[in-house]
Amino acid sequence: GFDHTAAAPENVEAAGQTVLLARAAQQSSALSVSNRKARWLICTHDVRRGREAAAACARAGIDVRLAATSGTDTQRRSDEYALPGSGSADIAAVLTQLQTSDFEPTALVLLAAEHDADDPVATASKDCLLATAALKVLADTDARFRLWVVTHGAHAESGRSNHFEHAALWGWGRVASLEQPERLGALLDLDADIVDFDVAQLRAAIDSASVEDQIAVR
Repeated sequence: GFDHTAAAPENVEAAGQTVLLARAAQQSSALSVSNRKARWLICTHDVRRGREAAAACARAGIDVRLAATSGTDTQRRSDEYALPGSGSADIAAVLTQLQTSDFEPTALVLLAAEHDADDPVATASKDCLLATAALKVLADTDARFRLWVVTHGAHAESGRSNHFEHAALWGWGRVASLEQPERLGALLDLDADIVDFDVAQLRAAIDSASVEDQIAVR
């Protein structure tokens, strides 16, 4: 996993102890999106927030498609796709449809569902299942793009999360970043008080391919 190693001091035989210096291998250029037009696939359980995010992306000049698990069957738009469920086969089917329309995503954005005070556990479970399925699809297909997870209020300045379900998804992401660092781009937590989807912050993170995999915008 390292592309360069060295020993200090160089004269190992003369030293009682040796410190090994290593530099982590650089990520594959196949996952770099900085030189490609931004094409995002947004996946979410919350079609309303998904449409708001897609509209914000379009205004920013990003070519975007939306895949939602509900609300797109009877009033589906031309850039929307229905997710029958939260399984990897459901996401894979959407990616296949995108290929037939010559749409190759440069990023898969998972947008956490809106805060549900009545049943936050169910919301957290659905989001984590969808995120797991998305990560599995990227690994199975050796995709050239990564997963980016967007939450709201998962972290608060007081140290207490405003949105339990988003904090749960953030916890999922911290584990995923250790297990699949080449597939998970970053976790981006937006302020719970900010309603608008922050396209600029997410785009900056994706375009820079930053080593930071946990970002909180306040």
